Amino acid sequence: MAAGNSGRPPVPLVDFRGGSGSSSFRDSYDEAGADWMQDGDEAPSEPLVLPLLASSEDTERLMQETSQELQKLRASSSSNLSALRVHMEAQMEALESAESVLSLAAERVKSEKRALEEYRTAVLANLATERAKFDAELVKRHQEFMCERECFEQEQRKLQQVAEQQRGTVLLDVGGVHFKTSRSTLTSVHGSMLAAMFSGRHDSMLSSEGQDGRTFIDRDGAPFGYILNFLRDRSAKGAIDALPAQERDAVRREAHYFGLDHLIFPPNRRTIVLGGFDGFHELDSTLVLDVGGEERFGAGPAMSTRRRMFAAVGLGDCRVLAVGGYSSTSSISLSTTEVLDLTSMVFTPGPQMGSRRSGCAAAALDGSRILVLGGFDGASRLDTTEILDLCTMTFSPGPVMTTRRIGCAAAMLDDQRLIVVGGHDGDTYVDTTEVLDLATMTFLPGPRMTCQRTSCTAALLDAKRLLVLGGQDGSNWHDTTEVLHVPSMRFALGPRMAYRRRGCAAAMLDEQRLIVVGGHDGQSCVERSEVLSLSAMGFAPGPAIAARDGCAAVVV
Repeated sequence: MAAGNSGRPPVPLVDFRGGSGSSSFRDSYDEAGADWMQDGDEAPSEPLVLPLLASSEDTERLMQETSQELQKLRASSSSNLSALRVHMEAQMEALESAESVLSLAAERVKSEKRALEEYRTAVLANLATERAKFDAELVKRHQEFMCERECFEQEQRKLQQVAEQQRGTVLLDVGGVHFKTSRSTLTSVHGSMLAAMFSGRHDSMLSSEGQDGRTFIDRDGAPFGYILNFLRDRSAKGAIDALPAQERDAVRREAHYFGLDHLIFPPNRRTIVLGGFDGFHELDSTLVLDVGGEERFGAGPAMSTRRRMFAAVGLGDCRVLAVGGYSSTSSISLSTTEVLDLTSMVFTPGPQMGSRRSGCAAAALDGSRILVLGGFDGASRLDTTEILDLCTMTFSPGPVMTTRRIGCAAAMLDDQRLIVVGGHDGDTYVDTTEVLDLATMTFLPGPRMTCQRTSCTAALLDAKRLLVLGGQDGSNWHDTTEVLHVPSMRFALGPRMAYRRRGCAAAMLDEQRLIVVGGHDGQSCVERSEVLSLSAMGFAPGPAIAARDGCAAVVV
């Protein structure tokens, strides 16, 4: 043992089997020693001794070695941490770079999506524009076609008339005065004596004298010349009106004999203004203007129901029909109608419509049918129409319009077409029109007006002109008018009225004058009427009338 430790100081030995030292160490050692013993081994006979550190130098040396090891470990850990940090930073930079790439890609996708949306919007806008152009071109071509068709039909009628006149020349001897005319001229007024005489059914009864075969009529020949000229051209009425009273009475006498007095000397016409709103409540009163007389409004018969925003139309047999409207008494749109008998001047209840209609329009299609259009039923604006059969006095559904309309106006353009103008469709005030073809009973788009108009009115001035008056566009109450040139189906600005009028009514007083009554100017109900001269195309003050907004007017 001494030889093995020759370079070191001797280390004291401690006996753990007993004596000095801790018993716990001894116990631990005994237990460990028991584990060392294998099969066939014997317990050690000599005491087990352990070396102890005998000096502080060994302790210091050990601590230095431990410190060095710790420094190495610290340096190694620091190096590993630095490498890990560099690696993590590289990874973060890679992630940031990837995030930046993804962000750029996302922005590019968004940009491309916006570009596609803008392209789609542009394509749809172009398609809408092209469709609008196509629709406008279609309407224009249709209007041009209708104009050409009308011109062709007019030429055809003129040629037929000339042909008939050439084929049906009639020689007359009226009281010794000789005339040469055509059969078509003599039969132009259905129901007259001349139409019956020269219809062809009674040729054997006509007296012919002389070699030229003149038909003799034993009447005054001088007045007959005026009657014959009137049958040739209705404007010849002016020459009759300019005759002295004695000569005019002679023409009246001969016209009565031939059954033409009602046409050449018609009874005084009457303009009837019905209902409306005076600023406080709806009206059931009417006013009557005798045309050709003093032309002052007088009180007429009272209706059975207070009405405003309704329509009225002459039935052609001494009756006037009032349809629909609104009454604050019941606070609803009305489906009722009433009929004025012009002989007794009394209103009686008329047939019930299928729908309630305030703000509707009405027009006579022919001698047996009345068409009621659009309006408001209390819940929605209407695009429906109803037809009144004057023979049965019952309503039935009519054709459907292309647009819902309240506050529209309607008028016949000729015996085959009716036009509907303006109104409100539930969303906006409209400047559109539509035309009903009576042959097919279908509506087609018509020409656009120069501005939006609801609660306007319309009247046919003559065969070539329709006048639309007043109304409003949501912000303006109109004093303007516009004229539809019927052959070309194009609108142009017309003469300006003296007052703004929404909810006014208009009617032809005679062939040269139109009267406008009632309406609202944006502040109050209008109390004045005005008269349009067709020759001057200018308005002048008309007869005094009480305030009436949303009234109706007819000439009978």
